[in-house]
Amino acid sequence: MSGRIRAAAGVFLGILIIGQAVAAPATGPVDFNDLYRTLSGVAAKEDVRLVETEEGHVRFLGAPPGAAFEISDPQQKALAPMDGARQFVDRHRRLLGLDDAKLDVEIERVNEDAGRTFVRLQQTYAGLPVFAARIAVQLGEAGGVEAVLSDVMRAGAQGLAALNVQPALKPGEAVAIAKA
Repeated sequence: MSGRIRAAAGVFLGILIIGQAVAAPATGPVDFNDLYRTLSGVAAKEDVRLVETEEGHVRFLGAPPGAAFEISDPQQKALAPMDGARQFVDRHRRLLGLDDAKLDVEIERVNEDAGRTFVRLQQTYAGLPVFAARIAVQLGEAGGVEAVLSDVMRAGAQGLAALNVQPALKPGEAVAIAKA
């Protein structure tokens, strides 16, 4: 290989590596390692089920059968399911793509069935609900997280930084327009 071709290949490889580093999502292996350390009851032969978005955020997370992701220290008092789901989401905000300070979630609904609790959280942006953006958390009888399904607007979404949530009309003006 000639010197020019080697140099060009080196420059190309360098640009490719730098481009990958710059384009890498905010989520990193440390976050997943922290998450995997909370897995308990692993006697199964199956792996954790994980589906990521193109940006590397969690879309679906499932513990192996018979296992769960612990929410708090086992020495602490057990949390109510809705508090446990909220604590889990707060602890793993970066993995879920919620690392913008204006992005948050609120408890929408809690259902129980067959010893499991299903908590649905509605996403908000600057305190306003985001249409069709939710996280569903399934907790087992012992209170550990067995599965998470995340369908939310993530930090870095196109146009998010420029989104203005200040009302353009006063309440009376909006009512008058609606009645017209």
